[in-house]
Amino acid sequence: MEGHLNGKEYLFYAPVTKGGATMLREATACTTELQYCDLRILEDEILFSGLSTGSCCLAMESIPQGVKLNEAIYTYSHSKLLNGLSAFKARLKRLNISHNNLSLNNIIIDSRDRWHSISNYNIQSGYGNDEANFMAIEKSINSLGLPDEPTAKSLEQLRLHSITTDGEGNTIYPIVESCRRFTSRNGVGFKDKHNNVIIADDYLWASDFSCNRAVVQLKSGKMGIIDRRGRYVIQPLYSTIVYNPTDGISIVHDGELQTRFDYHGSQMDEWHK
Repeated sequence: MEGHLNGKEYLFYAPVTKGGATMLREATACTTELQYCDLRILEDEILFSGLSTGSCCLAMESIPQGVKLNEAIYTYSHSKLLNGLSAFKARLKRLNISHNNLSLNNIIIDSRDRWHSISNYNIQSGYGNDEANFMAIEKSINSLGLPDEPTAKSLEQLRLHSITTDGEGNTIYPIVESCRRFTSRNGVGFKDKHNNVIIADDYLWASDFSCNRAVVQLKSGKMGIIDRRGRYVIQPLYSTIVYNPTDGISIVHDGELQTRFDYHGSQMDEWHK
């Protein structure tokens, strides 16, 4: 889960098994010794109850400022991306560590074009475990990265994956799942790649789509979830909604009460504090 604290962006995660906690502590010790990233453990931070009661630790990882590789891959050139990948591999080799879970989603490129991994909970001493993931990343770069010499196709790709404005002064954001979120004087809505409005700009706020779901907020302040056709999966009746695309579960608050909804919009629990 991502969140903000004191003006900085963090990843928060908790191990659900003893093995996961051991792995996290080893990664924290390794990254701290090498000053590779800001990964900290807060002991006994989470309390749980049910069939049993107890506590577990919470990991807190600072996210560097920059753009994720899964976004940069559409707007950076082949050569720039391949140079960055080569330098990143050399850095991990010099530090003699393996990330063990590298992908387009957990690498950030900063303003100096330096690559940083995130979700570093499984880092281990010893270089060499990331080769298959490096090959997959290089394949994606060769397939999706922009050619060094612009073409009509690459310029269109750059347009679709950049923040642009139209003739009416609307701000249009990069395409995600075939939809481009846009903001106008009226509100927030979605367009297709041809700049046609597919979901009206009736919302105060909206997230990008993820797994065919977007969290939206009405001008009344109430929140819900829609699909790419604009149909409500969760009606806009609630004060806050936190949607997790990994498992499709949404944590929903209505004042002081909370519950969970599944991917299809069915309530999973009784309301509780």
